[in-house]
Amino acid sequence: MGAKQSSLSSEAVGTSKKPLSDASILNQFNAGKEELPGKSDVVVIGGGIHALIYAIHAKTLELSGSCPDYHLCGDNDMQN
Repeated sequence: MGAKQSSLSSEAVGTSKKPLSDASILNQFNAGKEELPGKSDVVVIGGGIHALIYAIHAKTLELSGSCPDYHLCGDNDMQN
């Protein structure tokens, strides 16, 4: 299962004339390229869209103060 080739050519977004893969199109404007951000609310590496959705949901619950699961929000006082 290889990367799908997009119909969007790199003429619209870059300098090469060969088609870009979906991953190349999505990642071409990443600011840090291979660096982790110094500060961020949510950082997901290699987890795909499901991990990103989970991380955003967990952060939203943490910020709202209505997190019923102490494992998600880091409130270890609720263990007992």
